[in-house]
Amino acid sequence: MPRFRFFRRFRRSLTAGGFTALSLGVSSFAAAQAREVPVGTPIPIRFLTSLRSGKDTIGTPVTAESIAPVLLDSCTVVPPYARASGRIVRSRRGGWFGGRGELRIHFDSIELGRNRWVSLTAVLDSLEYTAAANVEASGAIRGNGGSLGRRLLPSGALAVPGVLAVIPSALIGGFFLSRRGGGVRIVAGEIGRLRLTVPLELTQPVCTPAVPGDLALQGPELPPFELRTAKKNRAAGDVINVVFLGTRQELDSAFRNAGWIVPDRRRFHTVAWGIMTAIFKRQNTRAPMSAQYFDGRPEDVAYEVAGPHARIRHHIRLWSIDSLKHTWVGAANKDIGLLATKATHKISPEIDGERDYLVRTLEAGNCARLVEYRGLPGAVTEAKNGSGQKMHTDGRAAIIRGRPCDSDRDQQ
Repeated sequence: MPRFRFFRRFRRSLTAGGFTALSLGVSSFAAAQAREVPVGTPIPIRFLTSLRSGKDTIGTPVTAESIAPVLLDSCTVVPPYARASGRIVRSRRGGWFGGRGELRIHFDSIELGRNRWVSLTAVLDSLEYTAAANVEASGAIRGNGGSLGRRLLPSGALAVPGVLAVIPSALIGGFFLSRRGGGVRIVAGEIGRLRLTVPLELTQPVCTPAVPGDLALQGPELPPFELRTAKKNRAAGDVINVVFLGTRQELDSAFRNAGWIVPDRRRFHTVAWGIMTAIFKRQNTRAPMSAQYFDGRPEDVAYEVAGPHARIRHHIRLWSIDSLKHTWVGAANKDIGLLATKATHKISPEIDGERDYLVRTLEAGNCARLVEYRGLPGAVTEAKNGSGQKMHTDGRAAIIRGRPCDSDRDQQ
């Protein structure tokens, strides 16, 4: 009997030791598979909601999505179009006597797969429509503020001889001194960048190495065509830098799902309102666009993403060049201001950035996919449009193919 007890205890100890060794092995394997994204790693994002300091209070949820992959050891650890969630932790409107508004957002999680959220600690590092000097290292965003001298300028300009002129001068000067400073505004579709303040720990990382493009998605051979639009065949227009493959319905679904809006048609009242909003820097989400001509005809359709005011926006004009093969060509660029001498918008000369922004937003909308970047016949790298503004490009166009909007992109 004692002998059987001995064997029973010996077998029990072996079993326990085996389980212990197995658990240690699993733990060490999991530890070996864990990855850590270091502090300071940037994550490019695009905001999906609009925010305004003072109006949106502390605790208001904020949603954004990554627009470029984050690589670690040649592996994609944060895929593009991953949703990031955060909240407002400080919101203050502009104060009297020129006090600037402030907005601070902390991001606390990111979705790396279908319903697989990972804790994240990050702050805003930059914003598309905010000067770099107004974004602090802590992630606080401050509005624009005017100097005391500039606020006194209306008073000094009205200081003409005469007692009666002193009173309105003092009143107007007092108004400019006591008015509120600039607030902070983030519009939907605005791009920015997050910066990790705490290492991002990935216990179940998915390594997605870079692979060649899908050969089944390669676009068809395109016919030769002049790569520049012409305004009534007399003046040079914008450079063609986008080719879309799909039906009109697929084209419209791709842009609308990505947040692009069809502008208002050119009518007297829409054009007049567009001019007023541009002069007084008010937002106009459907500001009309001037016509440009390709192959002697105006664009078939146009889309835009409004900026903080009517002087700034992303926009594209598209022409159908083959209705049987459903091929469209487009000229995408970004308005960044006004040209008073030409009575038109000032565009960003780096039009490749607008082309890439279009690709990222369409892919994020999940109704289109980039096939490749291709140099098209007659491509140019330096050009001027009808108003004499210079444009620089690498001469490639983005070939984009439409796809069903219910396609699943969350395969992680």
